[in-house]
Amino acid sequence: MIKYQRKKMTHVVCNCCGKEILVEKEIIKEGIFYGRICWGYFSKRDGLEDSFELCEECYDNIVATFKIPIDRKVSLELL
Repeated sequence: MIKYQRKKMTHVVCNCCGKEILVEKEIIKEGIFYGRICWGYFSKRDGLEDSFELCEECYDNIVATFKIPIDRKVSLELL
C-alpha cells in the first residue's frame, strides 16, 4: 500500500506481510512488486479495481507456489 501526504509519497507497506519499505524523498529504495488489475466482463469482480504492493520476499514466496514457473529474462538496461 502506498501512502501519500499532501500529494507526496511518504510510505510504502507490503500488503502481504506488513513490512514498511524504505522511502527517501519520494524514491522507493527497495525492490517492490506493484500489482494492479481492472476487473472486466465475465469475472465476479466486474467493475472493481484492485492494487497492491509486495516486498521482494513475499513476491518470491508467492511465485514459488506457482505450478507453472514465471517467465524471466535479464534486462541489461534499467530505467
